[in-house]
Amino acid sequence: MKQKIKRRVGIKWKLFGFLALFVAVVIALLWVFETLLLDDFYEAIKRRELIDTADAISAQIEQDPDGLEMTVASYAVRHSICTIVYRVEKNRARVVANADVISGCLIHHIDSNERGQYYEAALQAGGSYMEKIVLDALGGDAHGPADHLPPADEGNAAGTVYVRLAESAAGAEYVIMLNASHAPVSATVKTLQIQLIVLSAVLLVIALLLALVISRHISRPIAEISRKAQQFAGGEYEMTFTGGGFREVDELSATLNYAAAEVAKSDRLQRELLANISHDLRTPLTMIRGYGEVMRDLPGENTPENVQVIIDEASRLSELVGDLLDLSRIRAGTRTLSPECFNLT
Repeated sequence: MKQKIKRRVGIKWKLFGFLALFVAVVIALLWVFETLLLDDFYEAIKRRELIDTADAISAQIEQDPDGLEMTVASYAVRHSICTIVYRVEKNRARVVANADVISGCLIHHIDSNERGQYYEAALQAGGSYMEKIVLDALGGDAHGPADHLPPADEGNAAGTVYVRLAESAAGAEYVIMLNASHAPVSATVKTLQIQLIVLSAVLLVIALLLALVISRHISRPIAEISRKAQQFAGGEYEMTFTGGGFREVDELSATLNYAAAEVAKSDRLQRELLANISHDLRTPLTMIRGYGEVMRDLPGENTPENVQVIIDEASRLSELVGDLLDLSRIRAGTRTLSPECFNLT
């Protein structure tokens, strides 16, 4: 049994294992969200900003088209979104609000044919159209819906064009064109990867140190209780178990103290019982032996009275032995007490 106990994993290594697992899970989550999904989150945020900006401009067009310039400028500067608002008048478009806040804006460098294509795409899509454009280092570009193009690689630039059709309260038709630039995040991802590797090593070291400190703080009172419990098992009942500042350890100490007090009381009563039984057994045995020696050594002492004394003492001895057997059966649970009322006087 002792060998099996020694081979078990201690509190220190179990705590380190749990803390290391926790660190691994945290690092894995950080790795997934900060590296693998960083580009997706970034693009999702930029698309959300484009939609919110288009909503605000559409609301302004519906309420008061004269205040478009201020609204467009405010949202363009706040979210770094290049914005052009056209008013459609007799098959031609007139710019009513403009904000060029990013370099290399895609919507400010297109001709009327491309604007017409975006307008037709928005009409076919039900009033809004979003497209992602990836520009490589050679100047070529790739167009497509925002959800179907891969993220920009290192050295490439990407942007999203969002077109929304709006209508004023007077029935005038407007075209909102927005462009948000996506900066390449490859360098950021590499930086985060290096930081996560360093952070993983640091957190593992911290987890080991925490496991050492916590295990020492927890295992010290438990080890002290275990040492005293071994002494208790060896027969040393007069001892006090002390807690260690934890509720569970304090409860264990209180339970062991109660058990030790009860065992010590039982041991003390058992010693007294053995002493009393020894005295009670010795008295009839002494009488039997004494009268037997008298009857053997002295002529004429073999009388019925002396024989009766021996018989009485033997009966008394038999009753004492019977009482001991009854007590043994009661403690073993094979016999139950039957309380009865009687007149004490």
